[in-house]
Amino acid sequence: MDLTVDGPEVGVEVVEAMERGLARMGRPDAEVLVTSDLQAAVRRLDTSVPAYTTQRGGGEVAGRTVITPEVSVIVLSDQYLRKSSPHDIERILAHEAGHLVLGESGEEVGSERLSVKPGWRWKLRYIGGTALEEYRIERAMYDLGYGSSEMAESDSVSSSLHVLNCRVFEAMADPRSHADTVYFEAMILAALSDFAKVLAYCGALSLSGRGRDYPRRELNHFGQANWDDFVGTHWGERLDFFETIPDVRQAGISRFETNVWLQAANLEQELLKRIGFIFQGPPDGGNYYFTRRQDDQVVESRLSRASEEAMVREA
Repeated sequence: MDLTVDGPEVGVEVVEAMERGLARMGRPDAEVLVTSDLQAAVRRLDTSVPAYTTQRGGGEVAGRTVITPEVSVIVLSDQYLRKSSPHDIERILAHEAGHLVLGESGEEVGSERLSVKPGWRWKLRYIGGTALEEYRIERAMYDLGYGSSEMAESDSVSSSLHVLNCRVFEAMADPRSHADTVYFEAMILAALSDFAKVLAYCGALSLSGRGRDYPRRELNHFGQANWDDFVGTHWGERLDFFETIPDVRQAGISRFETNVWLQAANLEQELLKRIGFIFQGPPDGGNYYFTRRQDDQVVESRLSRASEEAMVREA
């Protein structure tokens, strides 16, 4: 491991856990940066994401793998390392090393690989493609013997569903959304992207032994209602798609057709519709419309559920 620490010294036990994780995913010599300001470090290393934030829905990310023509480096928050167990540290390093594997094999999603003109379909391909990366890595993680990610556990999924519901209403109520449709679209797509990754984590766990009815069967009352509303029968279609995708350890070996990103885009388009929004107009460039497609009864039901769940969570 090529380790750089920008902040307090990292203990031997932490370093050993990091090395084990990298080795398990076959990248023992990976470059790793530990920093006290993850957000600033990512923005500095990858200038294509000047607005990068560590906030994800109701939580905060612990690390990010940056792959550009100049660098391939795993960037980690030292705050996360200080509060985490050696097992959790090993797990996140193995996961992030999976992103390096995809990058080295040319199977990570990116504008230069999608080969489409800018447009709303490109946005959905990117959302679906980045979620698919998480699925491929997590599926390998379970096969390697790691335990489940917190993101895929039922309590976290219930929270993610609540956050999704609230973020939609926050976007709709934001005065900037009424004045700027581009801003409104970005708010909704950010919520979609975060939740698509949650579904990717859930899909990997579901197909690694929890069963196709997971996570719904283990969600709380609010979680099941939100799941039925936002996901529902779409889950079976998404699992069927996931089952056709090789895990990250097959990157560069198995035949990975980039048209799977189009299939992923179609799934995100369907999920977006279930959330309550659609694109209208040319998918690969030109003027288009981003519009809300929810009747008043659905809106009132979701708002009532979001308010009731918020009160229960605050109690």
